[in-house]
Amino acid sequence: AALGPAIVAAYLDHLEAAPDFPRLIARAVLDGDPIVLAIARDQLRPLVAMAAAFGPVEHSDQWLLTVFGAAVAPYLYREMIWEALGTDPLSDTNQARRRAHLETLIALATTKETP
Repeated sequence: AALGPAIVAAYLDHLEAAPDFPRLIARAVLDGDPIVLAIARDQLRPLVAMAAAFGPVEHSDQWLLTVFGAAVAPYLYREMIWEALGTDPLSDTNQARRRAHLETLIALATTKETP
């Protein structure tokens, strides 16, 4: 179960270093870019299959989507979230809070009593 938080931390580090990455990938997916779709099929699919190894996670595919969505949404919808909440979702404070929140989600997912 300790691997889950490490993977999420590494992904969040990547997003913080390349904040435009999610928008570029989203655009490529919306445009049906065959290279991006091949990466999803050939390289991400095996990672998704490994999600079940994080512990006794019922519906691990849904937990993976939840964590992924929570990680990338602030980058995809920064301006809209900023307007709605009145604070920059990519500020250092909010990024630290999101990390802590995602760690809590992973801890919940990897307990024997998943919601």
